[in-house]
Amino acid sequence: MSKLNEKLVLHQTVYLRAIEPDDAVLLYKWYNDDQVNFGSNMKTVPYSLDQLRNDIVRGTYSSQTRVGLIATVEDLPIGMGTIYTIDRINRKAEVGIMIAETDFWNKGYATKIGYDLLRICFEGLGLNRVYCSAYEYNRASALLLATMGLTFEGVIRESYFRGDKFWDKSIYSILALEWYERREDLRHLAGVTVDC
Repeated sequence: MSKLNEKLVLHQTVYLRAIEPDDAVLLYKWYNDDQVNFGSNMKTVPYSLDQLRNDIVRGTYSSQTRVGLIATVEDLPIGMGTIYTIDRINRKAEVGIMIAETDFWNKGYATKIGYDLLRICFEGLGLNRVYCSAYEYNRASALLLATMGLTFEGVIRESYFRGDKFWDKSIYSILALEWYERREDLRHLAGVTVDC
């Protein structure tokens, strides 16, 4: 995991790096932006700047069970990729992708970040199963996950309350065997030319 303190190559211009204490202001902006958070379940309550600083210092974003990474393009932070609930006994984890800077939406960056998160999970952490969820109001996420080769597993009905309505959550996953079979196709799909 020491590589997480370095930049990880995703594409010629896209990198993941560890979350640093100075990122609290950035996370505060992203987490409290309704447009950015529309597609996720992150904003259930408002976040305070002090709360985020404390979370970073306490290691909430980097622990044995969670790794949060800032995605950058030419050193400009554009979003983040997160590996959640890392279960080393059952060798599984959940991943999440957020493109927080709207100028970078619909340009393929989520695919590049997703590819590298999967690569970290399978090739770096030695996991067997990686899963991700997509809420029914976020069709772009469901399309991204299917395009990246994750298998639709099912629906958790009325799993999330937002805007005076309960929403379903779809679960997608990919297994290590499937990753290794599809890795080259996924690498080309993501536009990654060199893996580090």
